[in-house]
Amino acid sequence: MAYSRNNRKKSINSFKWLFSLALLGAIAFLVITLEKDELDQPLRGFVTASDGDSLKMGSQQIRLLGIDAPELYQKCKFKNGKTWECGRVSHSRVSQLVKGKELVCIGDQYDRYNRLLAKCSVRDKDIGGILVLEGLAVSYRGSGDYLSEQKNAQRNNSGMWSGEFENPQDWRRNNPRN
Repeated sequence: MAYSRNNRKKSINSFKWLFSLALLGAIAFLVITLEKDELDQPLRGFVTASDGDSLKMGSQQIRLLGIDAPELYQKCKFKNGKTWECGRVSHSRVSQLVKGKELVCIGDQYDRYNRLLAKCSVRDKDIGGILVLEGLAVSYRGSGDYLSEQKNAQRNNSGMWSGEFENPQDWRRNNPRN
């Protein structure tokens, strides 16, 4: 009789352990599924521009996917050698494009600074595409995005393409943050 009571107790404990494990697995699956579904949903709202390729919507930091704008303190040169503050001009243009308008941002990845990597549009106009076309940002190296806009900006000597500039990625590497 003691033998069957021990077996029954072991069976009940094994069942509890398996049930707990299955429950934890189901909870983990739901969390992952809900997080993925949340990322698949467009983010809508009003933003402020942090710089030429970064936005803030409430507490959410957003990095415009596929473009690289000059850094805020980066300067560029016109063909005549005169410098201009291309980083500030890029920031100003983004501010102008988004001020008082609802943005729709779609993205599902985050960068190392925990910014959502997203393509954002205002009234169906892609912010990144506008900036690259106007020569106030470049196609992010290796992304393959906005290459036709960049070729048009180069051909038309728009923005940074009207003279000399250091690629923003190179500028950051040569001017590290303190």
